[in-house]
Amino acid sequence: MCGLRETDRSPYDGSPVRLTVGLAVPLDNGGTYSSGNARTLCGDCADGLDDIPFSERPSAGSPLVQLRRATGADQVEVLRWLAQRFPKQATEILLASNDK
Repeated sequence: MCGLRETDRSPYDGSPVRLTVGLAVPLDNGGTYSSGNARTLCGDCADGLDDIPFSERPSAGSPLVQLRRATGADQVEVLRWLAQRFPKQATEILLASNDK
C-alpha cells in the first residue's frame, strides 16, 4: 500500500519494516483465502487498516485526486519516486511518449 520494502525503515519510528500478508477483501466482506485476494502490507499499514471499516477504504482513484491537489513541486517529487520505484515502466512510458 505505502510502497515500503523489507529493506526500508518505518517513517514513524525508524525501525526496520516488517512485511505481512493480508487479505485485500476481508472474509466477512466476501473475500477468500486465495492468492488473488492477498496483498503485502508493512506493519504500519496493516495496523492502521485494523481501525478502518472496509467500506471506507479508498478507491484506486483516491490517490490521483490527492495528487491533483498537490503543488507542482510535490507532483514532481511523486513522479521521481515512481520512476525510481518502477524504472522499467517509467522507461516504457517515456519511450511511448517520444513515439507520439
